Amino acid sequence: MAVALGTNSGFLETSPTADPYGTAISVDNVGIAVKDTSPATAVKVTEIGWWCNNATEEANFDVALYDHNTGSDKPGNVVCSIEADNAKGTDAGWKKVTGLNITINSSTIYWVGVQLDDTPTATQGDYTTVGSPARDSWEPQETALEDPWYPDSGQYANDTDAIYAVWEGGTPPSTAINIGDSWKTVSGANVLQVNIGDTWKAVAGAQVNIADTWKTIVLS
Repeated sequence: MAVALGTNSGFLETSPTADPYGTAISVDNVGIAVKDTSPATAVKVTEIGWWCNNATEEANFDVALYDHNTGSDKPGNVVCSIEADNAKGTDAGWKKVTGLNITINSSTIYWVGVQLDDTPTATQGDYTTVGSPARDSWEPQETALEDPWYPDSGQYANDTDAIYAVWEGGTPPSTAINIGDSWKTVSGANVLQVNIGDTWKAVAGAQVNIADTWKTIVLS
């Protein structure tokens, strides 16, 4: 087995359990992020983890999900919040943070980020050069993940690391309004609706008054 997007790197449906058998590289005091595109039915991330290739001293690690900076082709801003100071333990194996509830968009580029604090014995992760569309970003000598991502970070085309995010599918978040003390879900993408007699009616047009001038509401 090797490090590969969809297997033990990037977006996964379940947590990996096997050794990825990639190329070992020191990861303590380094911020690392892996680029991947969310699946077409994904609505949230529930877990983020990474592979620790060797047994080293105790240290904490951070994880986070970043959006995509199209200008630099690097991670951009943290999507939800940085989950900081998670105990690594002293053994080798997969290290993870569970119980996350990070809302994401389907078929969208994200970066899965990890940072490990310094260990006296160099802690190793795994990576593999797998070719396009793989890509990762590295920033050494860092004691925490940052928001936004480190502006001077390096990036490596065709490389991917054993860093993953477990995703779940379902119904995308929707807008709801309260009618008669009952919440009604607004259905229909990019369509303005009102509820009349418990039936949703599409609104053909609507305006809002700004500085005593009526402005037409445009749905994008």
